[in-house]
Amino acid sequence: MAKFSLEQLENDSNTKQILFLSKPPAKKVAEDLLNFIDNKITKSIIVLFLGADMEIFKNHNVTPVSNLFEAGLYSALLSQGQNIEEIKNFVKQRLNKVENE
Repeated sequence: MAKFSLEQLENDSNTKQILFLSKPPAKKVAEDLLNFIDNKITKSIIVLFLGADMEIFKNHNVTPVSNLFEAGLYSALLSQGQNIEEIKNFVKQRLNKVENE
């Protein structure tokens, strides 16, 4: 079902970006889904597997986030025209500021 949904969003001309939220899938299922995204999805995609180890996203063409706040922030900023690298830098600066307060 996830792959079907992602394909529909990929083929929808009104969809500019994708935010994919899920409970943490089994490792094999996650790898299969991430490989599918790598090969079939060309739109910017933010992925949150709630509570999953972030290492699972290594070497995949997704923007991983670790919590709902980041998912919303990344999605909102991306929809306003900022690119992923700008967003990552913004979030990193904000986290550093919070850690130093």
